[in-house]
Amino acid sequence: MLTPEQHDRSAAVLLGLAAGDALASGDDFAWSERTAAAVDLALLMADGRDPREADLWEELGANAEPGASGPGADDPEAVRLAAGRRLLRTAPVALALLDDPVALAEAARLVGSGRGTAVTGLDRTDADPDADPGTGDAAVLFGLSLRVAVLEGRLDPRAGLATLPAEARAAWEAHLAAAGQGRTVDVQRVGAVGGVLQGAWAILGEAGAADASLVEQVISRAAHSGADPASVAAAGALLAGRWGLEAVPVAWRRRVHGRPDLFGIDLVRLGMLSTRSGVPHDPDDPARMDVLR
Repeated sequence: MLTPEQHDRSAAVLLGLAAGDALASGDDFAWSERTAAAVDLALLMADGRDPREADLWEELGANAEPGASGPGADDPEAVRLAAGRRLLRTAPVALALLDDPVALAEAARLVGSGRGTAVTGLDRTDADPDADPGTGDAAVLFGLSLRVAVLEGRLDPRAGLATLPAEARAAWEAHLAAAGQGRTVDVQRVGAVGGVLQGAWAILGEAGAADASLVEQVISRAAHSGADPASVAAAGALLAGRWGLEAVPVAWRRRVHGRPDLFGIDLVRLGMLSTRSGVPHDPDDPARMDVLR
């Protein structure tokens, strides 16, 4: 069972993610297809589904795969978009498996690397983990960092290092240390998904934000600096997971929106449902929380 503080932090993760993405994307507080990919998966997590199910990926491929008919995998912008989707999809996985870090790491690696997916387009063209060796590792690190943020109320980029293959740990330790100083390495060394993660920790630095009132400043500065929107979204998820709903300004909560026709308040409810395995998500349920009002 989660404490009230942990519930508050878990409820804020998807909201923080979407707000960061929307601010960085610069489209009137509409989140991009990066966030939509995470939301599509969160809707299934809220139904109590296991992200390791092959059938789940068939459903995503048939109904909710963003960008499948878009530009090819040789387009740098398309590759960046696919990398952002992969990392951000780990957020609902972390919420669904907060109580089982082993299962979370396994599911994050599958979701991040695209193994076993039935989708078309970019997410299939680079599904071979050997094509981007940092992909699965980055997803695991992001997922376990989110878990620590929600359960323990702290930011720790190294929370998942011990779960990585031994040969990868030293390299990721160095990459994360560089990010803590605001530096990133060539994406060829960490892969496209790893670059998104390292960008998020470069935004946060060693401290992240000293208190909830500074989250707006950290995310706004990153969003307006030209940082990759996926990295800003990942940083927003981590900060919201650390500080809870109070970290997301009321104006952001009210304005953020996107596919599939959801708003900030819906993401709060969806985040909470995602942490309650077996409790079905009912899109026709008129109940709404008053927390954003």
